[in-house]
Amino acid sequence: MQSFNVLFSHFSISPLFCDGKDLKVRFTIIILTFFCLILSSTSVGVTSSHAVQSQEHIVEISGFGFRPRNLEVRSGDVVKWVNKDNRPHQLMAIVEPGWQSRILRRGDTFVQFIGKAVYYVCGLHSNMRGKIVVKGN
Repeated sequence: MQSFNVLFSHFSISPLFCDGKDLKVRFTIIILTFFCLILSSTSVGVTSSHAVQSQEHIVEISGFGFRPRNLEVRSGDVVKWVNKDNRPHQLMAIVEPGWQSRILRRGDTFVQFIGKAVYYVCGLHSNMRGKIVVKGN
């Protein structure tokens, strides 16, 4: 019991209201959590020849429109919108579950992973509409 109290006081963890068994369990949980965090933070390389990397597609917001207005991507690709207008804009997907950007000022960007086809609009200017089509693999 004394060795656990010293160990826990070193890590600023109070052993109040605990007996020796509780301290052992808590210590084990802390150690296991620590190792899980270390293992989850390491990157594992994919060596499969079937691995496909996602592509980034750029959509410019200018002249109160999206360029291109219609975009074809693969599932898992990334679309990046860049506001080049002098006016703010806000992207909103018309799907469930939907997504929405913060208000984008000139020079701001918004990035979204695309998994399925989506229609989207500017939440501030409803006449601005775009469409993303997901093509087969």
